Amino acid sequence: MRYAVIVIIGVLILLGAWFLLVGDDALPSGGNETSGMTEDPETAVSGESAPVGGAGAAVSVDIDAEVEGDIKEFILTGKNFEFSQEEIRVNKGDRVRIVFTSTAGAHNWTVDKFSAATQTVGAGGTSSVEFSADEAGVFEYYCSVGNHRALGMVGNLVVE
Repeated sequence: MRYAVIVIIGVLILLGAWFLLVGDDALPSGGNETSGMTEDPETAVSGESAPVGGAGAAVSVDIDAEVEGDIKEFILTGKNFEFSQEEIRVNKGDRVRIVFTSTAGAHNWTVDKFSAATQTVGAGGTSSVEFSADEAGVFEYYCSVGNHRALGMVGNLVVE
């Protein structure tokens, strides 16, 4: 009896891990990836609108923060296995805020150079991170969930 309980618990843990990695892509979606979203996630920034570019376009909105100064805010979405933007450009010394939303599956946004990462979120979840881009260069950002990075869920943060 004890072994049966251990096996059942093991199977449940494996199923939970599988669902976390695969997320909503494992379920039938009815052909609608946005799950009824009525607003473009790239334009939903503190009640303001931003121009929406094509695939891989960097979308930036400057937010006035009374205490923090100017922050360059970027709205990114992720799905299996790509980000909505393949490149983000900022200036050295900029304060950067990444607002990341997963539209399918469990994902996050990570850039090692600045020790910046959002929390891992499931479909429809949002997380953000702020950091100072205090060194110039080109730095890879990626999703650190499972093997998503190896599957191409990467982009470049260009600090000029």
